[in-house]
This record gives sequence, structure tokens and C-alpha cells, in this order.
Amino acid sequence: MTLVQTVLPTIEDSLNLEQYSYLSYSDFIVALSHGFAFKNLILGSYQLCVDFVYPKLNLTYDAAGYVACPSDAYVAKAISIAKRHIALGGERIAALLTHLAAQLRTLGLTSTA
Repeated sequence: MTLVQTVLPTIEDSLNLEQYSYLSYSDFIVALSHGFAFKNLILGSYQLCVDFVYPKLNLTYDAAGYVACPSDAYVAKAISIAKRHIALGGERIAALLTHLAAQLRTLGLTSTA
């Protein structure tokens, strides 16, 4: 079992790109760009910052004006979150590429050689 396979079941995807799998390429693009998908993508990133990055990062500085490095606990949590979001990003790009590949085949822009 790969790391991605162990991480993906624990991730809830607010975009749920599978719901668009039945759409044609043009409808898929419209759904992503004009629907809530793009907005939810941005809001998800914002919420991650609000929930983790901003409140957990120590931004106090010392007399010399330097901000301390993040704690080991912060770094460990950041790594855990990053792994999950890398896996989620891979799942999302796979959905996009599946639609794109189908469209390229439809347009006759692929080679079987």
C-alpha cells in the first residue's frame, strides 16, 4: 500500500470532483469555473490558513527583530497536513486530466503509436 492510498481515505474533498464525472468536457469546465467548485477550492485554502497556519504560528519577535522558528510540533503538524493536501491535489488533478484526455481523444488529437 502506498502513502497516498493510506492518506486518501482520511480526506474529505469539499469539491467532490466525482460528482462531475458524467459531464461532457465543456459542461465539466463550466461546472468548475462558474459553479461553486473554484470558490470552494479557494475557501478551503483560506480555511486551512485560518484554522492552522495563522493561530498556530508564533509571530512574536525578539529584541533583534527576529521571529523564532516554528516549533517541532508545528512543523510535524504542517508536514501531516501537507501530505494530505498533496494526495488530495493528486486526486483532483487526476479527475481534471481524465476529462482532458477524453476531450483530446474526441478531437482526434491523440496518437495511438
